[in-house]
Amino acid sequence: MSSKEEISCKLFDIRKWIPEFSIDDINQKDLCFRETLIICSKSKPIKDTKPIGGYCVVVESIGPKAWEFLIHVQSSMSIEGHVGGSKLISSATSKLHCLEEKRTEFMYDDGLHEKTIFMGIEDDRYHIKLTRTCPCNKSIETKDLYFSTNSNLISEGANILLMRYLALINYEGTLCFENISIDGDVAKSNYICIPAEHMELDGHFLDVYTIERNICKEDGTFHTIRTYLTPKGRMLRHNWLDVPYILKINPLDDPNIPSKTIRTETPLKDRWKEDIEMFSKYLDVKFAKIAELTEYLADHPEIKQLIADYVQILLVVKPENVIDFTIQHFKAFAKNPMTWETSILCEDYDSDVISQLAEKMSDTSCNICGFYIDRTTVKQISSTSFTGEYEIKSSDDCTKSIYSKDSNDTTSDIQEKFDVSTSRNEIFNVSLELKRTCDQCQAIVQVCGEHKFYSKCPGCLKVFRICTKCSTIDQILQKLK
Repeated sequence: MSSKEEISCKLFDIRKWIPEFSIDDINQKDLCFRETLIICSKSKPIKDTKPIGGYCVVVESIGPKAWEFLIHVQSSMSIEGHVGGSKLISSATSKLHCLEEKRTEFMYDDGLHEKTIFMGIEDDRYHIKLTRTCPCNKSIETKDLYFSTNSNLISEGANILLMRYLALINYEGTLCFENISIDGDVAKSNYICIPAEHMELDGHFLDVYTIERNICKEDGTFHTIRTYLTPKGRMLRHNWLDVPYILKINPLDDPNIPSKTIRTETPLKDRWKEDIEMFSKYLDVKFAKIAELTEYLADHPEIKQLIADYVQILLVVKPENVIDFTIQHFKAFAKNPMTWETSILCEDYDSDVISQLAEKMSDTSCNICGFYIDRTTVKQISSTSFTGEYEIKSSDDCTKSIYSKDSNDTTSDIQEKFDVSTSRNEIFNVSLELKRTCDQCQAIVQVCGEHKFYSKCPGCLKVFRICTKCSTIDQILQKLK
């Protein structure tokens, strides 16, 4: 078998009519798409789009370098109870030369009536095989069409590519080719191309490219096919003038497809509430789950108590890693306890939660300055008033004023722990002259020299949270009232 280059030299060169003809990567993608049309009766009103059949065209790129095309066309229709249709599968080169094609037309009328033509390249000719099938007979006929005498032959599959390309470049002029019918007869096929014009077609105002194809057989039979396409090569209407049926674009398709526009579907997660059916199902499941959990909690009051105990312990202990603390807490209630390794701090969280709670309950530290006090002292201090004058004192005087109201035992205990806190501050070089701002006027206020602001220790609780000026103003306002 001859190579493709040798075969191309023997067949027609479309650059004879279109000198700038070229199918590059961009045109190749524009030629490959799927389109559907409906078959309607011409005897019905124009607005009556009730179809009697369908027509589908699919073009794909194939081959190692995707420089070849696979064309698949299929149609079917029902006329007065008789079902008929056609099938076409063809492969062609980027120069619109047919490599192989099989076309079938069939109808069921007291049995299957079918015609098939197969066309393939063999050396310097097209080999044609015709098959005719009827309920009582089947015949096969073969013939050859040599390139030397039929070099302008264009197949029906290549015809689809040609019309799309002409619409894309908005070609104006006349092209002359040869065509072969389903019966194997060669006929002249002329393409009269009219540039895109703005017109009304099936209720749409849009730019329409027109191709009028005239087929003249050797016996003088003449057929005219008028095809309307969009500037992007999509068929709007395909009309055999001497046939009572017409092909129209599917009304569900939008003929006004903007150029270089990619249709994207919004993710369902962003618009599912707009779907009434889906939102209704969501509410049904939601309320069903709420009712189920409500009933379960009503039947098991111990669950509420368990959660309440956990929240209470969590607020008292205040662990640094809540997740690991929660795991360790509820692991005690697990049916089959297992080891959890979730701590990112590599700490040992397998210690008993009760021991952690006991440690926190026995001694409480000021969450600001770190001063340790026992629970009894906390209760005593929490009942004291915050009123009193603020004076700048030394650390020793402050310490004396803090413990002057406590018992001897409590004072000695607090003094010992305060010394520990003082040594800790010396280690970390914490300043003894810390300052904060007034809660009202934002002025800088000097606080207890031994502790930080917002403390909960005995010393910090004796410090005013507002400056002397604001305190005086508040006293005057109270007297005026």
